[in-house]
Amino acid sequence: MEAVLDSVSLSQLLRQPKKARKAPGTRGRYETALDGPMRNGQLILAIDRVGGIVDEWRDTCGRDRVQVVVSQWESYGAIKVVHPVPKIGSHHWRALNQMGFDGTIDKLILRIASGTDDRLVVSDDSDFWDPSLPGARGNANSPVASYCRDTLQITISILAMFIMRLSTTRV
Repeated sequence: MEAVLDSVSLSQLLRQPKKARKAPGTRGRYETALDGPMRNGQLILAIDRVGGIVDEWRDTCGRDRVQVVVSQWESYGAIKVVHPVPKIGSHHWRALNQMGFDGTIDKLILRIASGTDDRLVVSDDSDFWDPSLPGARGNANSPVASYCRDTLQITISILAMFIMRLSTTRV
């Protein structure tokens, strides 16, 4: 399964990480709920070649932590670089802007997702659901999520549901 992970969800994954012991002279590791599915080939995270999404992760979650987890995930073969990042028509951006969805990185996340096989975004950011109603997170019928699903064929999932889906899906 290919997915794009937003920085809010990554922050949740790293909030209470299990830091694995490290050998002297090596960098520590962080275990997240996504490591198992990545190690067994069930999950691949998509990023852009220029590194916009990884830079956002670093800004939100901390440079060192992100460097460690991205290196781990690359060692599992669980990172896919989407290049070129597909364009999405301006009429879609206008419609999304009217709903309050206007963040540059959020738009990049949708563009990356449109270049993956599964067209899936994992986000706990209310902007991907209903920017005017933070409590709408996870509601598939909220304006932004339903527009993405019905018009762009991109599914938005909250992190908890995504992790549950991974645990019930076999490779």
